[in-house]
Amino acid sequence: MRARLLTLIVVLLASAVPALALGPGGTFTDDNNNSHEGFIEAIAAIGVTNGCGTDPLRYCPDDGVSRAEMASFLARALELPASATDHFTDDDGSTHESSINAVADAEITLGVGGGRYDPSANVTRAQMAAFLARALDLPASVTDHFTDDDGTLHEPSINAVADEGITLGCGGSDYCPALTVRRDQMATFIGRALELEEIEVPAGWPTDGSSLTEDEARTLFSLYFEPGDVETAVRVADCESNFDPTAVNPSGLHGGLFQHAISAWDSRATQAGWAGASIFDPEANTAVSAWLVEVDGWWHWSCY
Repeated sequence: MRARLLTLIVVLLASAVPALALGPGGTFTDDNNNSHEGFIEAIAAIGVTNGCGTDPLRYCPDDGVSRAEMASFLARALELPASATDHFTDDDGSTHESSINAVADAEITLGVGGGRYDPSANVTRAQMAAFLARALDLPASVTDHFTDDDGTLHEPSINAVADEGITLGCGGSDYCPALTVRRDQMATFIGRALELEEIEVPAGWPTDGSSLTEDEARTLFSLYFEPGDVETAVRVADCESNFDPTAVNPSGLHGGLFQHAISAWDSRATQAGWAGASIFDPEANTAVSAWLVEVDGWWHWSCY
C-alpha cells in the first residue's frame, strides 16, 4: 500500500495543472476563514471530496466524519480499485458501500466484528490514526509523541502518523484520541498524507460594513444569477443599497444588499438553501435574490 501511495503522489505531482482561479471565499460557502480551508480546497481539487451539499455548495467542516465517509475519503484519496466482495452486512444500500468494500479489500479495515462495519458511527482521532497508518503502510515509530494516549490500542498508529507529520496533536503534548474527527480536520490529515500543497483562498466577500465596488458586485452576482440577469442585478443592488451589504432602509423593514423584507428573510433563505444565513451576508443575500428571481421574477424590487 505504501508503494501505491508513493506512486499516487508521483502521479499527482506529474499531472498537476494550475488550479482554476477561486472566487472570494473559495469553492465552499461554509468554510470561509477556517484554518483547514487550504487543505479542503486541495482535496477538492483532486476529487477526494465533493462537499456535503449543494445550493449552496457546502463542506460541513464542523460535522464529524462517519466510518462510512472515512472509507470514501480513503478510497478516493488512494484511488482504490472496486471490490467484487461484499464484506459487511450492515452497509447494504449505503452510498459509501463500494468504498467500504474497497478499503476492506485493501485490508485498511477489518470492520467491528460479526460481519459488521458500523458505517454510521463517528471516527475518533485514535481510529483515524489507525485507518491512515494501515492505508499508508506506515512503519512503526520509536518515539512516544503524546502523553494522553499511553497504553491505548491505537497508540502505535498515533505515533506512526505523528512521525510522518500527518498530525501535530491537539495542543501541548496531547493528541485527544477520544475526540471525533471533524471533516475540516480530515481534509488536513489527508492533504498532509498525500503531500498536497494548501491552496490559497481569496478572502470572502466583506461582512464588516464596507461596500462592494461595482466590479466586485458584478463578480459576485455572476456566481448566482443567470447571465442575462447579472446586469439587472447590478442595477437593482446599486439602487437598493448602493452595494452596501449592511444597509437598512429608513423604515427598518428591509435590509441587505438587495433590501429583502426582514420579516420574509428567514423563510426565503430556508427555501433557497441558505437556512440560518444572515440577511447582511452579501453572498447569502445575493443567492437568495437569484433564487427569488428564478422562481418569481423581478417584481419584488421597486428599483427594477
